Amino acid sequence: MTRFALLISATALTGSAAFAAVAAQDVDVDNDDFASFEELQLVAPGFTQEDFNLIDDNNDNRISAQEIYDTDAQDILSRYDLTARNLVVVDTDRDGFASYEEMTVIFEGLSPESFDQMDANNDNRLSQFEVYDTEAQNILARYPFMESVEDVQAIDINGDNFLSLSELQASYPGLPAEEFEQMDLNGDSRISYTELYAPDAQQIVSRYES
Repeated sequence: MTRFALLISATALTGSAAFAAVAAQDVDVDNDDFASFEELQLVAPGFTQEDFNLIDDNNDNRISAQEIYDTDAQDILSRYDLTARNLVVVDTDRDGFASYEEMTVIFEGLSPESFDQMDANNDNRLSQFEVYDTEAQNILARYPFMESVEDVQAIDINGDNFLSLSELQASYPGLPAEEFEQMDLNGDSRISYTELYAPDAQQIVSRYES
């Protein structure tokens, strides 16, 4: 059990974690017992460096579980949309996670073994961190994407199941690199099917439809 998990258990016993807006384990993407600015940006789109600095009480450039559960930190995080909105395409029951059954509706033929590989914490569900992990995206690229797959294939000129900036710009003239980066949720310089159909990405590309 990591120190994050131990702190969660201890805090839950005192009753203060039960009402936390965001739990420590939900922001510790790389399981190093701390949350970085990049990790917090992933769970809270638009999260600012200024707010990170306010939460980072000891100025060590990382957020501990204790700092996450601080009342002021929870107040700051409550200003952000902390729902897994980038999972909307697969999270049909809107519980903030994607089950194996939900994933197989979108990714035809997805095997239980592939799902288990993506399920980093073995809780039988995928968080947005797990879905948008680079290795998870590589796994999902092996399976046909059922929602509007023909539209994606028309954009995917080189057939690698990912979209580059130039491929997107060919279909969405004027799309700037800055907005491509906003769509690129895991920062791997390519857009997957799930990233393209995330609500924020759909809002972006809708502005550049020819």
